[in-house]
Amino acid sequence: MNQSYQPISCTLHDYLEIACMRHYTLRVERIAGPETEGRALDVFGRDRVEYLLLDTVHGQVEVRLDDLKAITPQDAGAQFGRIDFA
Repeated sequence: MNQSYQPISCTLHDYLEIACMRHYTLRVERIAGPETEGRALDVFGRDRVEYLLLDTVHGQVEVRLDDLKAITPQDAGAQFGRIDFA
C-alpha cells in the first residue's frame, strides 16, 4: 500500500494483542494482498506505521494493520471468532 497509514480502532487493535499474547494461528484476509495464515507474534510500529508480525510456513511476514480486511483464529477455544476490519 502506497497511501498514508490509517490507524485502526483501539477495539480492533485489542483483538490483535490478544492473538499475539496467545500466539493464535490466524487466517488473515488483506485488502491489497493475498490471504495468508500464520502464528501471531507481535504488533509493532515502524516509521509511523503499525504492523502485525506473523510466523508463516514461508517465514515471517509483516502485514500493515490498515491492510487488514479480516482475521480468523484457527485455534480451538479461541476467545473470539472472525473479526472484520474493513
